[in-house]
Amino acid sequence: MKIVEPIAVVVGFGALLQFIKWILDSLGVNNSLGDTLTFLFSLLLTTLMVIIIILMQQDKDLKRIKGFLKKKGFRERKGAIEKMVKNRKSKRGSIAIDPRILFWIIVLILLYLFLKSIGIFN
Repeated sequence: MKIVEPIAVVVGFGALLQFIKWILDSLGVNNSLGDTLTFLFSLLLTTLMVIIIILMQQDKDLKRIKGFLKKKGFRERKGAIEKMVKNRKSKRGSIAIDPRILFWIIVLILLYLFLKSIGIFN
């Protein structure tokens, strides 16, 4: 089960990347920018979408935890909970992404650029 999750993340990221690249190609951005810049632009858009999804999920989890604690009558812990929420909101700019996933994304990008440079993707 542990090996399935990173593979699913990489495959999902690659599918989203190819989908955005296909949209940009169908809009004709490929003709004005070139293949490499179109790929990098779609990579940037995909990364931003993944970061936004992660932030939305974290915000939803915080609201769920806060609602659960209010429902169960944990009023004496309210100060500690508010500190946790405030501390979590202050860390919103720093996203912890697994370095292994970033490594595989970079490897896939470099493999794509290598294969493109030797003429496989014309």
